[in-house]
Amino acid sequence: MTRVLERFAEIVHSISAGGGWIAMVAMWLLTALMAAEIISRTLFQISFIITLEVSQWLLLALVMMGIAWTLKVEGHVRIGLLSSRLSPRNQTWLLVCLSAIGVATFAFAAVFAWQGMVSNYVMGVKTATAVRLPLWWGWTPLFAGSVLLALQFAGTLVESIVSLRSTHERGKGWSPVWFFGLAVILIGLISFLLISPEAPRMSELLILVVVLVLVFGFIFGSTWIFLSLTITGIFAMVIFTPYPIGPMTAKLFFNSNSNFVLTCLPLFIFMGELLFRSGASQHLYGGISPWVERVPGRLLHSNILACTVFAAVSGSSAATCATIGTVAVPELKRLGYDEEISLGSLAGAGTLGLLIPPSIVLIVYGAITAESIGQLFLGGIIPGLMLSAIFMLYIGFQAIRKPSIAPSRRSYSWLDRGRGLVEITPILVVIGLVLGLIYMGITTPTEAGAVGAVCAFATVILYRNLSWRVTKEASWNALRTSCMIMAVIAGATVLSSTMGYLLVPQWLAAVVEASGLSRYVILAILCVIYVCLGCLFDGVSMMVLTLPIIYPMVLAMGFNGIWFGVLLTILIETAQITPPVGFNLYVLQTISGHSIGMIARNAFPFFLCLLLGVVILIIFPDLALILPNAMIAAR
Repeated sequence: MTRVLERFAEIVHSISAGGGWIAMVAMWLLTALMAAEIISRTLFQISFIITLEVSQWLLLALVMMGIAWTLKVEGHVRIGLLSSRLSPRNQTWLLVCLSAIGVATFAFAAVFAWQGMVSNYVMGVKTATAVRLPLWWGWTPLFAGSVLLALQFAGTLVESIVSLRSTHERGKGWSPVWFFGLAVILIGLISFLLISPEAPRMSELLILVVVLVLVFGFIFGSTWIFLSLTITGIFAMVIFTPYPIGPMTAKLFFNSNSNFVLTCLPLFIFMGELLFRSGASQHLYGGISPWVERVPGRLLHSNILACTVFAAVSGSSAATCATIGTVAVPELKRLGYDEEISLGSLAGAGTLGLLIPPSIVLIVYGAITAESIGQLFLGGIIPGLMLSAIFMLYIGFQAIRKPSIAPSRRSYSWLDRGRGLVEITPILVVIGLVLGLIYMGITTPTEAGAVGAVCAFATVILYRNLSWRVTKEASWNALRTSCMIMAVIAGATVLSSTMGYLLVPQWLAAVVEASGLSRYVILAILCVIYVCLGCLFDGVSMMVLTLPIIYPMVLAMGFNGIWFGVLLTILIETAQITPPVGFNLYVLQTISGHSIGMIARNAFPFFLCLLLGVVILIIFPDLALILPNAMIAAR
């Protein structure tokens, strides 16, 4: 019996890996299609009329065919506050329970995805564009992906059962039975109260409390975040709305994963992954170092400047921190620089990958709020440079106060400085192309992402690091990150749609307006909440959890949506250097070998610098609006 179960799990994993290869090919085709569109339109003034439909279908195929593989390689985010308190055997029992929930959820989704696909085929429904393509073919990857994900959850379930059968260790610590028993009782009581004919109409406040208790209960119970959002949204839709749950869930998954605005997400991630493996960090660090040798703080400023420049081509905080840190940490240690401030500066400057465009967080914000991604990108430039300047001022002050932290080891000639500029020219070209094409209105952010990915590929060739291994590693990592983010967005779409049907965001905005509090007092409260959430959640999860409720309230208070997106991104940056979730801290721990506590302690001054940046942006909001306004005026 055990052998049969093991064989089943092996087959499921192989199928998931096959789906991953299909997803990776979809990513390559998406990049090629968008690049071809740019070339054709620029050189021949001819646009492909199928670009919109095909790119949306490729995005859907990329996400749905890759989401099961992402689960297989443990790429989906989950918080282990509960599981860390369990014995290994009880952790396995918990995984059995969570996997069973996953199987049921996505088997349910697959049934209605199949019904939607068949219904569109039978009725002959076509897209509303000039091409008039059959709509059913767009539902195919949704159905196939839901089946794959249900199978992968089943494979994880079977593996866990096999693990339980092979060990007789008695469970110690907290038992997951108590938690799931409590969850069942809670859900049962709420369901009885609401379904009962005598039950009073639930107020918006009580609905909000129930939803928050459920979603945070699942998340802190170590359920994958995308699954937590999905099942909470389904439960809330069943209880609080009269809408048909199955068709609505399938439609929301389809819409969220075929959103053209989000097509640029995997392209920019792919671009960053290619540059991460191109050796660009060595050239970037070496090219900047000659220019800062005479500045107080010397090569410590190279950390800030290199992270600033690399942030403009990676879009990822962790990738920026890892890329520059891999080069900087051993080099500065060899030259006798103070290791504490060196690690702190890398942790702080690495967060700029979230703000300086192309920012993955700003793309997600734009997709959720329908704000212009191009304007968000431009809005992040000046605040990003401002934060970089604040970091450098702090380092300069510390170097003047204590010169031993940055000893002088070498002098550079102007010839060395000129060679440094030549080294970083390819990276500057990529940055200029991506941002310039968007600013001048020549391309959409999605098309600019494809151009950036092609230029990043050319940079890999130029730096003589092209190989099948580099391309494959960049593709797999880009796929894993893209599927993780898109899965969270899909789950959040289900939950936020339910909240929208129930008018909870509008009610909350009205309550805030009637409270009589100053909008800046409320904004300060929101800032504190986000800083606290940053200790527990990654940036994307924090954003998709809160924006459907917070964003309408922010607009009702009269704040600009672009400005708030930039402000929120800086607040999310603080999450990258606050334990226990701060990803930059773990990256630097891996690179340096020091403890999380030591790195977090030395990153704290840069955390305060980020908060100073928040205050400055609140006092001078035009810092985030001057370039977007200039872009609008230029058109």
